[in-house]
Amino acid sequence: MRIKVSFWGAFVLLISAVAAQTVLTNDSIMKMAKAGLGDDIVVSTINAQPGQYSTSADDLIALKGAGVSDKVIAAARASPRLQR
Repeated sequence: MRIKVSFWGAFVLLISAVAAQTVLTNDSIMKMAKAGLGDDIVVSTINAQPGQYSTSADDLIALKGAGVSDKVIAAARASPRLQR
């Protein structure tokens, strides 16, 4: 009985952790920049979480206009999770 409870407890924690890892988007990056998070924090978040970024010229201009630094924009473009 104790093993079953431990197994299900671990299972619930694992599912919660996976669900908590949301897909980052351009909007997510803009929100982090507007909140005043530093470049290093935003870049490490980009590297740690799956992302789906739009990188057309207009999208890059919108990111820059929202105060996103070149370092952060470059990290999103270089992300191996980049969906074009």
